[in-house]
Amino acid sequence: MGNAHRGKVVASVALAVALLVFFLARVDLHDVARRIAQVAPIPFFLSLACALTAIPLRAWRWQVLLRPVGEVDFGPTFAATCIGFAASTVLPARAGEVVRPVVLARRTRVPLSACVASVLFERVFDLTTVLALFLVYGLWPGLHPAFSGHAAAVFSSMRALALVSGAGAAVFFAIAFVATGRRQGARKLVSRMTRWLPARLRKPAEDAFSSFLDGMRPVRHGPTLAATALLSVLLWTIVCGQVAFLFRAFRLPLAPAASILIVVATLIGLAIPTPGGVGGFHKLCQVALTLFYGIDVDAATGLAIVYWFIAFTPVTVLGFWLFAAGPRRKRESLAALAETAADEPR
Repeated sequence: MGNAHRGKVVASVALAVALLVFFLARVDLHDVARRIAQVAPIPFFLSLACALTAIPLRAWRWQVLLRPVGEVDFGPTFAATCIGFAASTVLPARAGEVVRPVVLARRTRVPLSACVASVLFERVFDLTTVLALFLVYGLWPGLHPAFSGHAAAVFSSMRALALVSGAGAAVFFAIAFVATGRRQGARKLVSRMTRWLPARLRKPAEDAFSSFLDGMRPVRHGPTLAATALLSVLLWTIVCGQVAFLFRAFRLPLAPAASILIVVATLIGLAIPTPGGVGGFHKLCQVALTLFYGIDVDAATGLAIVYWFIAFTPVTVLGFWLFAAGPRRKRESLAALAETAADEPR
């Protein structure tokens, strides 16, 4: 591990510790522990079931997205998905999003560039689906409570940001649609852009771009696009159900639709580059529950801890087991996969 990478890891861990301290600063830890110990078992296990169901559903959606590139078995996509989540849990800056396509490319015949493109496409689908759910929650009359004061101002800002992000997603889909429909023109543009590269690197760069475009082909494949959209809606409905069951487990007087806002808040927290979103995930969940719904801070803290645990622990354990059991010519660490991914032949 180079000094630069080691420095990023140290900074990421330090940030996570600082956010955890901030997260726990105003709480009664004994009361938090008591509330966690008293969770209702049936909704807790239903929430855990939702988290476990989401794992193969993510892998299935990725398999569907890759169909225009080539048929990929469910097993490799499932293993790569779990390993990617495990990497994101222990490494900074969502490194699993780099590890995941590398693992799949090494275990299948799909080019790495196409795998990377499919992951990017998947993330845009996630963004679009979550934004759509949030805008329905934010704009549908009577679906959310009448926020006031600071909560109303923050909620209005979130709606505005959602509209801007939705426009960005629309631009991405439009660019992908045009680029995949005019491959020759896109390749010519890339050829001009790669003229400054050494001769030995030009063709690999152009081939990588061509594979990347292959990974974006679902935008022009109606059945794949429709299936991916439906699976995305199902996936994020299950994730919201995971949170809604936790409301019942902690006996919070919240409607199931409130889970949408909690999911959005925790996704913002996950954008903070700490291992597994530790700290940012917890704090944003806590803030959303206390600011928007008036939940007391100890209950909000307990729910945030349990939500993170069931969302990350099962898939992380499964990912490490699949990584250790996977076929390899040489044993590699997740950190090495993330650090060397940029140098992989594509």
